[in-house]
Amino acid sequence: MRNVLTKTLSSKVVMSSEGREIGTLYNITFDEEFGQLNQLIVQPVTNAVERQKNARNYSTDERNRIRVDASEVMAVEDCIIVQ
Repeated sequence: MRNVLTKTLSSKVVMSSEGREIGTLYNITFDEEFGQLNQLIVQPVTNAVERQKNARNYSTDERNRIRVDASEVMAVEDCIIVQ
């Protein structure tokens, strides 16, 4: 994957590879020692029906934000596409 500046990721929409909106990028986690991205923290869509449809067994944090492993990222363009 090509290098992307983190400031360009701020508030990007996160979509599944099936074309469903998962939410908006809230934050990222990374390994400070190696500078490697670990996870995307995604604020889920607000519509309860859409949230349930897109939940796909992602882990969540204490505020129900979705945690997506970096290995799931397929593309970063106008939006972030994850598996």
